[in-house]
Amino acid sequence: MRRSVAPHPERTSVSTAALAGLALTLSAWNSGDDGVVAVRSEDGRPNASAAATPFYADFRTRPYFFITHTFITYGAQDSAGHPLEQKAVGFYPSTGGAFGPFLVGFTGVVGQEDHFVNLPASADYRRNLTTEQYRRLLAFIDQERAKPRTYSLLFYNCNDFVADAAEAIGLKAPPLRAIPPVLFILLLKEMNN
Repeated sequence: MRRSVAPHPERTSVSTAALAGLALTLSAWNSGDDGVVAVRSEDGRPNASAAATPFYADFRTRPYFFITHTFITYGAQDSAGHPLEQKAVGFYPSTGGAFGPFLVGFTGVVGQEDHFVNLPASADYRRNLTTEQYRRLLAFIDQERAKPRTYSLLFYNCNDFVADAAEAIGLKAPPLRAIPPVLFILLLKEMNN
């Protein structure tokens, strides 16, 4: 005789949450005409007056072989919100090539993301920044470049770096960071609009 075992409540809620997150990620991935999830303000424009905020930060994801990668572009903008410059920075493993994110114990690098800037975005969340927020972003980037970090897909990855940068300029960041980058950017947007 087989005994019926009720599902464990914690396992059920974790499984449900994981499936919901996957569904949200997949639906977001396919929601745009060109596969881009543009997460700007509700009316589609940048989320604050560009005249009052001479700088911007774009929190982005880009395809990277069979995974995606999160990074930031930032710089000065004109009064219409068009970038006057575009700097890019992210956090990634120093070695390992395409498999680097899956390897544990490698030194992480806070470095330029020139290659990813021109690839199609899978998610993009722009924030206009005041001079003070921009100063804090630059200070955060300098501080992170100066300290040694170990890259870990589960413990400190590109999402963690972007979340810490968002918090440095006064935004809220998702507490769960070992999630797909597209979902991470969507949650970042949701928490700050």
